Amino acid sequence: MLDLLGLNIETKMLIRLYALPILFLLGSLMLMVFTEERQENRLLAGVFELLNNVALWLSLILFVLFVITGLYASFLYWRWRDGKFQEICHVCGGMVVEKYGRFGAYSKCLACSATHSI
Repeated sequence: MLDLLGLNIETKMLIRLYALPILFLLGSLMLMVFTEERQENRLLAGVFELLNNVALWLSLILFVLFVITGLYASFLYWRWRDGKFQEICHVCGGMVVEKYGRFGAYSKCLACSATHSI
């Protein structure tokens, strides 16, 4: 899908690299919106209060995960940018991540999506 948008290789790699941190941030923001005060019924006020507390804690956890994964992604990008990243794609020179599939371990390029068996 990213090929249809006409993005360059480095932009595709950054989108794939920061996809998980962005999902954590969006989840955290959605839970923060959910924690608004909505007490329509006095009988269910305790349940709404409990749900608000749980949603606040989940929102905080998701935000912490966003910060950690965002810093890790930034660290990986910085290492790749300085040329200190150990494995690079032999097709385009992009960043490579190791994965385990049905036929064993393989590496996948974050920029061009090329796969290489290990």
